[in-house]
Amino acid sequence: MPPAGPPPAPVRLWNRDYLLLLQGQVVSQVGDAFYMLAVFWFVYRQTGSPLATGTVMTFAVLPYVFLGPLAGRVIDRVNKRRVLVGADLLRGLIVAGVTLLAYLDRLEVWQVYTAVALAACCTVFFNPAVTASIPCLVPRQDMIRANSLGGMASSLAAVVSPLVGGVAIAAVGVELAFLINAVSYLLSAASEMFISPAPLAPSPAQREGSRLGLKETIASLRAQPTLFRLICASLVVNFFGMAVILLPIFAVGRLGGSSVELGVISSSYAAGALVAILVLSTRGPRLNQGRLIPPLLAVFGLGFLVLGLHLELAAAVGVMVVLGLCATTTRMCYLTIMQRRIDRRMHGRAFGVIMAADTGLQPATYLVTGALVEAISLEATLVVFGLCVLAGAAYLFRLPGLAALAPPAAGKPGERSE
Repeated sequence: MPPAGPPPAPVRLWNRDYLLLLQGQVVSQVGDAFYMLAVFWFVYRQTGSPLATGTVMTFAVLPYVFLGPLAGRVIDRVNKRRVLVGADLLRGLIVAGVTLLAYLDRLEVWQVYTAVALAACCTVFFNPAVTASIPCLVPRQDMIRANSLGGMASSLAAVVSPLVGGVAIAAVGVELAFLINAVSYLLSAASEMFISPAPLAPSPAQREGSRLGLKETIASLRAQPTLFRLICASLVVNFFGMAVILLPIFAVGRLGGSSVELGVISSSYAAGALVAILVLSTRGPRLNQGRLIPPLLAVFGLGFLVLGLHLELAAAVGVMVVLGLCATTTRMCYLTIMQRRIDRRMHGRAFGVIMAADTGLQPATYLVTGALVEAISLEATLVVFGLCVLAGAAYLFRLPGLAALAPPAAGKPGERSE
């Protein structure tokens, strides 16, 4: 059953409002790529502990657990443009404070944890608002392209920024990376201010429905059994797969590399993601997104096994390309399925709950990863996680009706499908 909702989608992908949203994403994601590299490097060099480094990401995702459902209800009740602009402005001010402390040489690890947590509180509102805005700004058959173009911005930033950022951190210090991120948030907010408010305004049905709680939201998702099973399986797989975020810095630390080598490995993952985005932005509507997910997850799990059995910098670069390709394609397909199959009147609440559950598991992932790396070894941890991802892929291979969730788009370009 196609999702209902106000107002009908525009007939063109390349419209002014979507381009403004995309422009804001590009600018802020470039800054994010510099910032997170600097945060990881700062904490790891200050503490020398993989567990402490993993704790950074724990602070980055814990707000999702507590604020995710609330964020969804807010997004369904107010104009999404206000959420986007407000979140970016607040994040810019927070990171500006970190920049000042770093410049004065007074930045400490606990302050980094605090700033990461505060910025994440804003991101809890920002990310579901972006996801819920896409169906309001582009036609249904172009959602996979719109999601992919947003991912392309992130991938391009992640390819270039770690390389440039690694050199900049080595030559100047983390202050420059922090400053770039603060400015990028403010520029992103400026771009989003010019989005027309009408497409992102909540409908009366959304305002009324936003009063429904978590129980009702989950019940509506369970009404589509295949979709609900896909969500649950993805949560389990993501628990193990998210270790890839910490993999570059742990591998470089394990092998005695430098910040430049850290940038190379991080960029290789982003390069694979960029290849995936280029394919999806051109052929995405003609692909069956549900059918692609299981084999891509299987390859992802095999990539972890390869690194676990043969860990060296040269191998890590090649495998990270493959991991980036698989992870990004899977995420874009999964996101598009959610946007197409969930009733548009409850996009904010549904995406708030899904992202809260998805991100809420990540603190445990980072803590478990850091603890296992310290207790046994990075190689053994990768083997265990790779086997777990393969088990999740095997379950999805056997999930009936998965291919029917997002069949290839039919009709001529510009026509709305379903």
